[in-house]
Amino acid sequence: HEDRFPLGKKSGERLAAATQQAAVLTDALADAGLPASAVGYIEGHGTGTLLGDPTEIAALQVALAGHGGRVVLGSVKANIGHAECTAGIVGVIKAALALRHRAIPPQCNLRTPNALLAAPGSPLVVNRHPVTWSAPGHGRPRTAGVNSFGMGGTNCHVLLQEAPPRAAVPGGNHGGGGGEEEDKAPARGWFCFSAKTARALDALRARHLRF
Repeated sequence: HEDRFPLGKKSGERLAAATQQAAVLTDALADAGLPASAVGYIEGHGTGTLLGDPTEIAALQVALAGHGGRVVLGSVKANIGHAECTAGIVGVIKAALALRHRAIPPQCNLRTPNALLAAPGSPLVVNRHPVTWSAPGHGRPRTAGVNSFGMGGTNCHVLLQEAPPRAAVPGGNHGGGGGEEEDKAPARGWFCFSAKTARALDALRARHLRF
């Protein structure tokens, strides 16, 4: 979900920005037909600034109010810095990998967590060690949210869910690395071939088959 709002520097404008960021997340959940309790991880925009972080935390606390559990909060910027216009997609990649491995990596370089995280009723936690991502129960898949905010006031929130388990095929080759269900499923993938002529393409394909 995407919206555009100016982010001001005054306290009143910051409060407005937090309200608008919360609305983007709430709208994304509504569009997906998901309750706030479905979210287990938030990949935050997390620029580490005195203005941006309190605003984002306040917005998350509003959007996730009544969660009833805990939501791990992290930001890949602590690992690689600000990737500018590609920062959002880097956050999506991190969240997708967390879903793939069913584990949430620790927040690096963290010494003192922001005091706002400990606000009464806040579900947000920042992990200093790898966390095994347990299934939320009730047959629901793991769900992650990704925040990305632009300097011009563009607020974006994307929700990602883990893929459904693949059915095992008798006699198939088994591949690991993706959790219990995937360990029982055959490893499948695409090989893309390119050649100048159909004859060259057939020859290339034959070489791969022999290999």
